[in-house]
Amino acid sequence: MNGELFTPEERRQVFQPQELAEAKAHAQAGGIAIHLHKIVFPHSPRCFREAVARGEYIAHVFGQDKAELERLGREMGIRAIYIDKPDSDRMHIDMCGAPLRKLLASIK
Repeated sequence: MNGELFTPEERRQVFQPQELAEAKAHAQAGGIAIHLHKIVFPHSPRCFREAVARGEYIAHVFGQDKAELERLGREMGIRAIYIDKPDSDRMHIDMCGAPLRKLLASIK
């Protein structure tokens, strides 16, 4: 599904930390779900740990199209794009810092 159920304005939606199920449902329906959170682990990339230490959110960006997620990541300035949980209903890219701020600004 390519998001034909959504207007362009509805396609990308932001979800708060407690709205993980809603974010996944939005992505499964063809949207792009930006799920904000502050969960990091000792093995998380430094940029994620530093963003959370500064009080910033990081995000899972859920979608059902690998190519679209890669394209979105490149548009936001991510150099190394890793698709997490490919080919599942939890497929996403992780985003923080300037790319996440740019993505959030694009939908406000």
